[in-house]
Amino acid sequence: MHADLSNVRWQRLPSLSTGYNQYSAGAYAHYPSVTVNMPVATFGRIGAQIDRAKAQQAIAIGAWRLKVIEIAVQTEQSYFQVIAATRKQKILDEGAKEHLRLVESMARRVVEGVSPHADLLLARSRLEQIQSDLEAVNAQRLTALRNLSELLQGHPLGLGAVPTYDPKANDADWDGAEEQAVVYSPAREQALATADSARDDITAAKASLFPELDAQYSYDPIYGSRVGLALKLQASGGLSQFSRITAAQDRFDAALAQVRDVERQVRQQVDDQVVANHSARTQASISADVASTAREVSDSYERQFIAGHRSWLDVMNALREDINTRLTKVTAEVTAMDTAAQLMLETGRWQPSLAEENSK
Repeated sequence: MHADLSNVRWQRLPSLSTGYNQYSAGAYAHYPSVTVNMPVATFGRIGAQIDRAKAQQAIAIGAWRLKVIEIAVQTEQSYFQVIAATRKQKILDEGAKEHLRLVESMARRVVEGVSPHADLLLARSRLEQIQSDLEAVNAQRLTALRNLSELLQGHPLGLGAVPTYDPKANDADWDGAEEQAVVYSPAREQALATADSARDDITAAKASLFPELDAQYSYDPIYGSRVGLALKLQASGGLSQFSRITAAQDRFDAALAQVRDVERQVRQQVDDQVVANHSARTQASISADVASTAREVSDSYERQFIAGHRSWLDVMNALREDINTRLTKVTAEVTAMDTAAQLMLETGRWQPSLAEENSK
């Protein structure tokens, strides 16, 4: 696009044309000719072409920025998918070990005739369920790691320590995030540049109704050197030039409508993410208390079962509830961090850095 802009700008400078004339006979049967044209007045034709080239360049830059932001968002989403799967993997692995301990304990009770065989079957069934959940999470983690590796394009996949959720660090003020995202949006930048290009088409179409005035110098052996003004007017058939202006105006109106539509989409997307972030932070706060309570209940039910005050089903259900509340807590916390990172990227508060590539 930079080459296209440079090419259009050259139209402001003189143009040189040469020729070699050949006739059948005469003193000047063979002679060269030289003509130099310098635009004097184009009634905005060249200026409109330059502005349109600038707009096309802005469209290309907007498309590039949009792709960078999209890749950045996909990368952070894949990263947090890995984090969520890693934390869930740890919880389910601990839960599987806890279930295995209970299965072994119940197997001894069945052998001793203290508990019925049905309780052992229940314990084994719950162990198989959590092992199945663990395998599913392992598969999710591997898929997320592969996606992240693809997005990083061969860069070292150093995830570092698994981040923990900090309510204070994630308690960001998202007031005005919608307008910040609109101003920063590369999609809006691209749509505005498209509207600018359509407006320049209108200017160029109107300029085509007027002639072009050039200063001209020419030389040939017959007439020698001559300097003068050349008036050129290129007309199309019928009223096609007026139709061209109308068509350009329609494209401009459509481009402006597209700008408004992009702005609406950006505002709606950011508003949804702000709501999702607030909801996730609230759920994370609640889940922390619920998970702590569920852990205490599970331990209490196991002690009460030994004392004969709770059934084995109560113990199994309490343990499963403990694991589920911890998984819910992880989901809420990672969602809060994920949506916060997306909002930071889409509002421009956190921008992808290309410093490493530029320094190479």
